[in-house]
Amino acid sequence: MGILNKKSKLFWIVAGVIVVVVGVSVFFLSGHQNHQHAQDLGKSSQKKAQYICPMHPQITSDKPGTCPICGMDLVLNEEEEEDHSDHDHTMNDEWEAVGSNNAKDKSAAHLGSSGSQAIGHGKVKLSRNKKQLIGVKTSVVTQRSLYKTIRAPGTVAFDPELYSAQSEYQEALRQWGKVKSSPLEEVKRGAREMIQSAKIRLKVLGLSEAQIRRLRRDKKSSEGLLLGGKNQAQVYAEVFENELPYIDAGLEVKITSPALGAEIIKGVVTAVDNIINTQTRSARVRIKLYKPNIRLRPETFVTAEIKSPIGRHLSVPKEAVLNTGKQTIVFVQKEKGVFEPRAIQISTSSDEYVAIHHGLEEGDRVSVQGNFMLDSESRLKGVLSGMSSGGHNH
Repeated sequence: MGILNKKSKLFWIVAGVIVVVVGVSVFFLSGHQNHQHAQDLGKSSQKKAQYICPMHPQITSDKPGTCPICGMDLVLNEEEEEDHSDHDHTMNDEWEAVGSNNAKDKSAAHLGSSGSQAIGHGKVKLSRNKKQLIGVKTSVVTQRSLYKTIRAPGTVAFDPELYSAQSEYQEALRQWGKVKSSPLEEVKRGAREMIQSAKIRLKVLGLSEAQIRRLRRDKKSSEGLLLGGKNQAQVYAEVFENELPYIDAGLEVKITSPALGAEIIKGVVTAVDNIINTQTRSARVRIKLYKPNIRLRPETFVTAEIKSPIGRHLSVPKEAVLNTGKQTIVFVQKEKGVFEPRAIQISTSSDEYVAIHHGLEEGDRVSVQGNFMLDSESRLKGVLSGMSSGGHNH
């Protein structure tokens, strides 16, 4: 028994020594690894900055310079710095899907009064380096005064019929001046009927009440209807009926013509005919030129550019808008480079902008360049999101 007790004590002493040795070894090994990790981090933090070509990423340098292929300035590669702050290194370094499969993002797809996420698209996160490579630019959604330029073909007026009608009206006015004091009521009634008949004819030929009043004041017909640019010429422009609501008397007009070369002549809209031409679905717009030009002979072909104000609207540049056929979308920049595909409704458009009826709010920032790349990736994210969602429905 004594021998057994001695052996048992010896066993426990040896076991205790082994435990202590193993513990000390683990402690020093862990410390060495931590020290090595700290050294690695220190080396990585001291890593030299790298410059790359935006168009040829394979061209790199440790200092600023130019690309030997295209000559562009090398830019600082900020992608590695961004990757250090991203703990999920399994995600794509250039593009990231933004959790469109979880319940939070699904509920956020309906954005209330500010619009809704575009169907079949997913959110995209773009690194700063990728933004430089594809040239993404943004613009702020804001209220703007919009203008629409309407271009219409026309001719320098040669209108003997209108000239004759104007002359008849002015002659009727002169006759009334002679007989208005006559004691014969029948003579006065006849003069008044002549005036009314001539006035109706002028209206049929397209003159407005204001123009007819002006004829009464001027007391002479416009010889420009017969002689073209030698006198105060007029231009007749044919404007399609869908654009007629934007045309009013008093709007400024620019007239160009092959006969004028590079010269531009200015004029003003004086009237818009009320009758639509059933063959061309257009109406005649009458334009008075500010000064004559002898090169504008009667029936000379011209182009009229009429700039019409269409009011102040919440608007974005036309380049921001993509029409997919089923919906009209823009990409709204959110926090940290996230671009959200947003469905919008357009009320009208001008030369450079579209007016937003629904889907955006003032102060939103939308992409105006690089949208096709954004759209391609957004569609891919939408497809993957749909596949993932479908796979969980049993």
